[in-house]
Amino acid sequence: MEQLSLQQLSSPNSKFYEQASSADPILSTSYELSSGFIALVKENSFSGRDCENPYHHLCEFEQVCSCLKIFGMTHETLKWKLFPLSLSEEEKQWYIRVIGCVNGNWIELWNRFCFVFFPLSRICVLWTEILTFRQNDNELIGVAWVQFTLLANSSPDLSLPEHLLLQHFYAVLDKESAHHLDLTSGGSFAHLTASEGSEVLNKILDRTSFVCTHEPVPTEPEMRHEEPLEIE
Repeated sequence: MEQLSLQQLSSPNSKFYEQASSADPILSTSYELSSGFIALVKENSFSGRDCENPYHHLCEFEQVCSCLKIFGMTHETLKWKLFPLSLSEEEKQWYIRVIGCVNGNWIELWNRFCFVFFPLSRICVLWTEILTFRQNDNELIGVAWVQFTLLANSSPDLSLPEHLLLQHFYAVLDKESAHHLDLTSGGSFAHLTASEGSEVLNKILDRTSFVCTHEPVPTEPEMRHEEPLEIE
């Protein structure tokens, strides 16, 4: 076996810069990803800030990838190739560190990404926000239900059963809203199954208006009116 010189051993090797391969082989002999599609993926890149949700980023990323189909390439492989393009520069450093440990498995990469950027401490905060949720004064049931489901859907790993979430939501409603929900449920919301309860709330949501009423539109131009003087 030929021995390499010190210079050859010290020279950069191109294999270290090759992107890791997906577990699903590409059967197509040639393919091309358009620059427009790549720009679409980069447009909503994930930067790892606290206000960003990795689950939401992945859902949007997978939705974009579902719009493209390449012959001889699975969707998992397509997502595998495009995913690093959806990350900002700092998050790409994390990607480089872990990509060799997932053996080309998209689901494993998905799980590691969520575990790092949505850790257990953040899930505990989310638990607290859900279990201390309260309906605002004069807030419609449908509006409150939207706010509650947004919290519950912030992470798929909350380990809170659906019936517990529904029971808590029902318990924090004001008296009038709870009475209305009972009437809509045919007598008692608590006697419904979890799937039936969700169906009732979603029907209420369909009939809810989300038109902003915080700032009423003036019916007349805003003008300064002089008050008539009173003669004593």
